[in-house]
Amino acid sequence: MTDVDATVAQIEGMLDAHPESVGLVQALMELYGAALERILDRCPTDARDELGRDKLVGSLLALHGLHSVNTETRLRRALQRLERTYDGQRVILRSLDNGVAQIEVEHQGQGSPPISLAEAIEKAAWEAAPELDGVMVRGAQPMQASDLVQIAAPAPSPPSQERCEFCGAAMSEAHSHVVDLEGRRLMCSCRPCFLLFENPAAAGGRYRAVNGRYQRLAGAALDWDALETPVGMAFFIRSSKTGAVTAFYPSPAGATESALPVDSAEPTLQQLEPEVEALLLYRRDTALESWIVPVDACYELVGRIRRRWRGFDGGTEARTEIENFFTGLSAGRGATCST
Repeated sequence: MTDVDATVAQIEGMLDAHPESVGLVQALMELYGAALERILDRCPTDARDELGRDKLVGSLLALHGLHSVNTETRLRRALQRLERTYDGQRVILRSLDNGVAQIEVEHQGQGSPPISLAEAIEKAAWEAAPELDGVMVRGAQPMQASDLVQIAAPAPSPPSQERCEFCGAAMSEAHSHVVDLEGRRLMCSCRPCFLLFENPAAAGGRYRAVNGRYQRLAGAALDWDALETPVGMAFFIRSSKTGAVTAFYPSPAGATESALPVDSAEPTLQQLEPEVEALLLYRRDTALESWIVPVDACYELVGRIRRRWRGFDGGTEARTEIENFFTGLSAGRGATCST
C-alpha cells in the first residue's frame, strides 16, 4: 500500500469513528474546488483545455465540475485530428450513450482502411476522454462480424486495487457509489469523494451520493398484475428532474428499461429519494416481496444475474444467486460493487 493509500484508509477510519467530522471534510473539498475554480479563471482557454487532457488533472476537475470541455467535444476534436493523419478516411462520432462512444470509419480512398486505424482511434479516444466506459469502432463496409471491433474499457483492477473514479484513490471492493445524473450511470467512489457529494450543491448538482435505506415493505407496493411485466422481478427509480418513474427489470443483457404502466403518484413511489433509491419487487409464485433499497443494490443484482445466467431460463446458478441476494437483504447486508 502506498503512502497515499494508507492515508486515505486512515481518513476513512477516522470518519467512521467520528461522524461529526463529515462536515469538515465536505468544507475542505468545497474549499479545494473553489480554489481550483479561481486558478482556472486566470488561465487562458488553451491552457484550461491542456489541463483537462491530462488524465489525473482532468479527473480532479471533473470531481469539482470544472472541466472546461465536455466529453463529446473533446472526442470530436480528437477524431478530426486523426483524419488529418490518415488521409482518405472520415472518422465520425455517431453517438455517445451511457459512456460508450460509437465511432464509424468512412473509407474514401482505394483499398481498405489501414489496419492500424482502429488502434489509433482507440488511443485517441481514451486520451481525449479517459472517463469513457467503452469505444466501438465500425468500418464503412456492410456490417459483419469482422467489421465490428469492440474496444472495451481497460480491464478492472483486482478488488484490492479498485480506484475511485473521481480522484484515483485505492478502494476496497465494498466501496461507495455516486450517481452521475447527466450520464445516468453509477460511479465508484472513495469515502472522501462520496462525502463531498452528500452535499446536493457540490459540482453544480451533477452528482449524488447513493446513501439510501434498506426497508422491506409489509404489503404489495404496486399492483403486480396491472404491470404486465414479462419477468418476476422489476425495480423502479424516480427522476429528480421530472418526478416521473422509470421501470427496469434485470435480464442477462443487463438492466432493461421498460415502458411498464407505472403511476408515479403511487404513495410508495413518492417516498423514494430520486435517483438514489429504488423500489424493488420480486415475485415468488403468488407471493410478492417489496423493498426500498439503494439504487446500487439493484445494479449489484443485475450484475449477479448476468454473471450466472445460463441457457433460456437462467439455470440453477442464477436462481440460487437471486435467492442469496434477497437473503442478504433480509440480513441487512449492503451492496458491493458489481461493475
